[in-house]
Amino acid sequence: MSEKSTADESLGFSIAAQLAWSEADVPAAAPAPALAAPAPAPEVASLISSLDRLEQVVDQETAALEARRAIDLNEVNRLKSRSLLELSRAVRHLPERIEPELQGRLSELKRKLQRNCEVLAMHLQAAREISTILNGALRAAESDGTYTTALLGGREA
Repeated sequence: MSEKSTADESLGFSIAAQLAWSEADVPAAAPAPALAAPAPAPEVASLISSLDRLEQVVDQETAALEARRAIDLNEVNRLKSRSLLELSRAVRHLPERIEPELQGRLSELKRKLQRNCEVLAMHLQAAREISTILNGALRAAESDGTYTTALLGGREA
C-alpha cells in the first residue's frame, strides 16, 4: 500500500500533507448534498435573474472601458435598456418586505452601477477632449489665415 492510501485511511495526516496533494491525487468524491434552502418565490427568482443579467452587462462594460478595449456602446445600451425594462416589470410583483439577501444584491448592484457611471464619465470626458483637439486642428487646417489675430496685430476681428 502506498503512503497516500495509508494517509487516506488514517485521520492523523498533517495539513501540510493535505495541501501538498494536487487535485489529481485527490479521489473524485460525490458532491456533498447541499442543505435544501427554500426556493425563492417566482417573483423574487425573476428579479434575481434580471439582476444577474444586468450585473453581467455592467461588469463587461466597466471592464472593457477600464481596459480601454473597443466595445459596441449601442449594443451595451440596448442590453441595459432591456434589463431596466425587465427589472421594472419584476419589481412590480415583489412583496413589500424583501429579504436581506436581496437587499445585499441590490446594494452590490448599486455599487457596480456607481463605478460604471464613474468610468463612463471619464470615457465621455476623454471623448470631449479629443473632439476639442480635432475641432481645433480642422479649423486650423481649413483656415487660410485671413482672419487670424496675428494679422490683426493681436486684436479680435
